[in-house]
Amino acid sequence: MSLKIWLPMNRDLRNQGLLNNTIANSGATYSSDGKLGGCYIFDGADDSLTVGNLSTIVDIDFSFACWFYHDDTWSSKNYETIFGGPSGFELEAKNGSTKSPIIRAYSWGGSTFTYELNKWNHLVMTRTDSETKFYLNGELKLTGSAGNIPSGNYFIGSWSSTTNQNYKGKICDVRIYDHCLSPMEVKELAKGLVLHYPLNRGGWGQENLGNFASVVSNWTMDGLSGSNYIDSSYGNVIKLVTSSTYKRMYNYVPASMWQSGKVYTVSFLAKADTNGRTCDMSRSIADFSPTFALTTNWKRYNGRITSTATPNGGTLSFRIHDSGATVYITQIKVEEGELATPYCPYYNESLYTTMGLNSTTEYDCSGFCNNGTKNNITYTSDTPKYAVSSIFNGSNSYIKVNDNNWMVKGMSEMTVNLWAKTTTWPTNGGRLLSCTESGGFNLEAGNSGHWRFPVYVYTNSGQTSSAYKYDSNEIKIADLIPDDWNMITLVYDTTGTKTYLNGELHHTYTNTSYGINFNTNARLFLGCEASTANPSSPYFNGKECDFRIYATALSASDVKSLYQNCATIDPDGTIRGQIRS
Repeated sequence: MSLKIWLPMNRDLRNQGLLNNTIANSGATYSSDGKLGGCYIFDGADDSLTVGNLSTIVDIDFSFACWFYHDDTWSSKNYETIFGGPSGFELEAKNGSTKSPIIRAYSWGGSTFTYELNKWNHLVMTRTDSETKFYLNGELKLTGSAGNIPSGNYFIGSWSSTTNQNYKGKICDVRIYDHCLSPMEVKELAKGLVLHYPLNRGGWGQENLGNFASVVSNWTMDGLSGSNYIDSSYGNVIKLVTSSTYKRMYNYVPASMWQSGKVYTVSFLAKADTNGRTCDMSRSIADFSPTFALTTNWKRYNGRITSTATPNGGTLSFRIHDSGATVYITQIKVEEGELATPYCPYYNESLYTTMGLNSTTEYDCSGFCNNGTKNNITYTSDTPKYAVSSIFNGSNSYIKVNDNNWMVKGMSEMTVNLWAKTTTWPTNGGRLLSCTESGGFNLEAGNSGHWRFPVYVYTNSGQTSSAYKYDSNEIKIADLIPDDWNMITLVYDTTGTKTYLNGELHHTYTNTSYGINFNTNARLFLGCEASTANPSSPYFNGKECDFRIYATALSASDVKSLYQNCATIDPDGTIRGQIRS
């Protein structure tokens, strides 16, 4: 199950999904004022995007999702196709004689449901072999028959290559999955996550004690040379061929690593020539983990070693138990403690570069490529979720968001969420985040001994005048738990702002505005004040984790869920964090 076609549309029409599809554009024009950054505008006459033959992209189950915006002007056509293809397979916006906005699922008996004009709406269609469901803004609106998937080209903004019922309006964030999205997945998509920094070493796991496959020549393999390895997409892969039982490979480990009485987790990726080939790993004869039965497919294994020996170094060994076996092992990693985290290449490994990793980039895990640049960020295992969190030193640590694609002029709703911890919360001058300088927003400590959320908003409908709007009494210093993690959530819409603390509504500030006025020359910074595109004091002295921006105003239940369900599941199935009450 995978995301086959994904057009974020925040820059162009490159497909970010699994398929190498070229999206042909017939007339649609790019605009920077989409829901999640960019979008494409369709004129209702002859504009369309060609997706390709859907029957070759998906099988029986599939899902289509997008954001769409329709104002109160219509084309001359009675129906306007958002997504369609051969034989009348269409999702349509309809005005009809009453000019009422209706989504019509033409292939499913013409069933309809309504949507709002002059606002962005999130539309999802899911299909199985027995039924089709339609969601609007995360809520189920219609269930119908399965329909079919006729062979031929499918289009966004039209249902054919000719000028036939073309859409008039904006569309962005188009996705086609080869599986049926669950209701929870639909709801998450409708929240519009547009920027996400886990702040756990760029989203790639915690600092590990050793990646021993990185220097293959350091391994001794029962008389074989250390060059007995193969190169593959996995990096340096060690190949061990045995002639008799209990052949092993081993690597000396510095004395500073093994500590007497401590538990270590060793994880590795392996496969064998035949299912059932067995191996174990050990620190010494006295310290060994359970035996693993390997398969012919690559699989990650992990086991625990309790070091009973004195802290004098030693070896990390892998023993193969079968005669005539061929075993491949790579991505070997040692961590202190009982939890195995995903493989994280060292900065001097070729795989580090291959994966595009570097020590200064903060990776945006939302998929919208709003990556950041880190300066003097260190890490700690003290964290409310994931494996580590980021430390800001209070003097020159910050993260600068490089790309302003997420900044949309007149953004009418937004949610900012992050976890923070500090020994003493400053009563004046502190900054957790900032993108001000005649625009944007701040999370700052004010003179009144409160943390506040000023937002630079348009104050008239014509968007010709702007001002900072905030309430000085948003979060009292006394309400922030010292030397403990606090989750702060800031929600904006055109009726005002709401501040949540640890999942609970803390403060409401009511004022009428007409969207956020961003200074697109400025940058968003974590851990300091923004001076246009440069960092400035005051700096934050503490820890931050899991920074998010949503292009929607999350509900109270959504915020509560973010706080309670902060546990995450790594790709290897390890649960991080906890469920909070």
